[in-house]
Amino acid sequence: MKAKNMKKKVFIPLIAVLIIAAVVAMVYSVPTIDRYEVQYIRVQYYDTEYAEFPLTDVISSMEELEQFREENAELFENKHDSSCSISLYNAVQKYTDEFFADSYLVVVALWEGSGSNRHKVREVDSDGSIRIDRLLPQIGAHDIATWRLLIELDRDFKPEEFSVTITDR
Repeated sequence: MKAKNMKKKVFIPLIAVLIIAAVVAMVYSVPTIDRYEVQYIRVQYYDTEYAEFPLTDVISSMEELEQFREENAELFENKHDSSCSISLYNAVQKYTDEFFADSYLVVVALWEGSGSNRHKVREVDSDGSIRIDRLLPQIGAHDIATWRLLIELDRDFKPEEFSVTITDR
């Protein structure tokens, strides 16, 4: 009889702790956005003016895209795709007023000490956190590379700001 009561005394508080933990996890968890597309573009331009990468820009309209193109004209000079990516010039051709009616872009600028490094957007959270895996080869080149990741997101989701976390893999 005492063993049975002892099991209840341990079991009931354990269940209570698990329920509380589950409720706390639901309240504080940040949902991941499931619908996004990414274009990975290696750009031939290297700008030492930027001190801290990654950088993010949000583009919500054709007007903002044109402004981005004007402010970053050197990024758009190369109109030819390379073996490792489409050119930024060609990548943005698909964006129209129709696209911006329902969607917008987050442009993530990355600087890499090796042109062999690649990237994969792992997830975008509803709080604006963008998690990117930096895919490191066993042997890398010593050329510097800059990248622009164009992340296409639904207008239903638009946080105040974005933050980027990069994890080496």
